[in-house]
Amino acid sequence: VKRDLVAGETHVLQFGLNAGELLEALVEQQGVDVAVTLVDPEGVAALEVDTKSDPTRVERMPWAGRASGTHSISLRAAPNRPSGSYRIVLDPPRPATSGDGKRVSAQRDYEQAVRLGRGLGEGQGTPQGRPEALRRLESALGAFRSEGDRRGEGEALEEIAGLHALVNRQAQALSSAEQALAIYR
Repeated sequence: VKRDLVAGETHVLQFGLNAGELLEALVEQQGVDVAVTLVDPEGVAALEVDTKSDPTRVERMPWAGRASGTHSISLRAAPNRPSGSYRIVLDPPRPATSGDGKRVSAQRDYEQAVRLGRGLGEGQGTPQGRPEALRRLESALGAFRSEGDRRGEGEALEEIAGLHALVNRQAQALSSAEQALAIYR
């Protein structure tokens, strides 16, 4: 699905998902910064993804259903930012494996780490939050590696490089950035 999205606007897509099934969604941001929220059948926001403030990057959302029923994905354009379009790709649901559970958990660690490290939330992005952000990123990196998730591995390394650069650890930043680049090639 590809649609235009105006600053501050929200689109909602609904889909069926059974407990124990995995859904993987990729949201390609095309000139607009999109926050993606998955809402479970009970109406609870189960997962929010908004790590890519670059409006040309891809937001990833793997989700293992906890309850059967109609789920929804809310796509919200950042207010006071340029309008644009997005393309969302939903892989067909399939039974989740134990490895999928690790990837979902790693993605959650990654999302939380980015919020802590970059300040994508109230009171976050402080020097005190950076060690926890680095710990979560390294945890996510290990899980992505063990599950062969190269995209996740590259993204985690890229964020680790950014955190090291932020605290003036240039050698570690360069090493992590070079590893990420090797994956992206």
